[in-house]
Amino acid sequence: FFSIGDDDGGEGTSNESFSSLYRERHIWDDHIDYLLQSVVQSKNEDLIVEQIGILNNLTPYDLPDGTEWIDFLHEYSHDISDLLQNILNPAIGHSRANSYHDDLKMEAIIWIGDICVDEKCSEWMANNDIVHAMSNLWKECYL
Repeated sequence: FFSIGDDDGGEGTSNESFSSLYRERHIWDDHIDYLLQSVVQSKNEDLIVEQIGILNNLTPYDLPDGTEWIDFLHEYSHDISDLLQNILNPAIGHSRANSYHDDLKMEAIIWIGDICVDEKCSEWMANNDIVHAMSNLWKECYL
């Protein structure tokens, strides 16, 4: 995936030099929409765990040119919000909420953390009560 021949040999590696090292960028371009559609439509928890795990490992260089995570959050806004709320907050009354296993909750939290590096994504998460759902999950774990 990486070619170290392009590195300038300096101690710190900037994002620009990392980008030039990452030869596989945009390999997922044609698959992001399908992956997100599949995640929000699937009823198979084990599959959702793996799919969110893939999302966790995508870098900005894996997204289609000119897109950011916020673009996908807006496009799939209601579906992603509902999915994350169902996974994280069993108190919201959805029938499957209490059945989500810990691996799925963990993968969802990792994905949220990964994309919330972008301030716009953090705002989206806060505006869609995802942060509140995470807080409720943590409270539930310690009660």
